[in-house]
Amino acid sequence: MPRTRQELVRREVWAEVDPAHAETVARREAEDAFRAYQLGEVRILELLNADRTALRFRQRLTALQAEARRAESALERAMGF
Repeated sequence: MPRTRQELVRREVWAEVDPAHAETVARREAEDAFRAYQLGEVRILELLNADRTALRFRQRLTALQAEARRAESALERAMGF
């Protein structure tokens, strides 16, 4: 549990940076899959599977972010912020 406001802010920043990085990686992988499809290196089913995987990732990420924000709000209330 964070002891200071600075620790709380640091956790909030990392909570936003980590998912943003993961989203960037997922989008790059989807982009690479599309390029491979355009070049005939993968079939349409593989491309659709990559897209579906990226969508599931974004849905899970959104759910986790919402849970984290609720937990942060509860923590801030408990700490008097």
